[in-house]
Amino acid sequence: MWAAIYVAFASFLCIGDFTYAKWDTTSHLTAISWGHVSFTKDMVTLLLPKSKTNVTAKGTHIPMAAMNDAICPRVALIKLFTAYPSPSNSSIFARGYAFSYKFGIIFTRDWFIDNI
Repeated sequence: MWAAIYVAFASFLCIGDFTYAKWDTTSHLTAISWGHVSFTKDMVTLLLPKSKTNVTAKGTHIPMAAMNDAICPRVALIKLFTAYPSPSNSSIFARGYAFSYKFGIIFTRDWFIDNI
């Protein structure tokens, strides 16, 4: 949850950009997944594959500078990726544990709002 909040805040994402209505074998083509995140020493870059303003699904790269403070999205994603290693086509955010999407436990808008 915290990684989702830090990334959404730092990259000005709408709630629909980082929550999922469903997750299946093709969801990674239009929703952010592990494969859409890249790290460098000074930043993390998120590829937003599709959004309301990018309906052609060509993708938008969103760079987020490393702040190395309590709300740094780079640090939050490194902690998330270290704690829950997953394949590149899996959902980046999950409810409770990695691969929860395989069991129909999706990081939905309603769940996010209810738990905020």
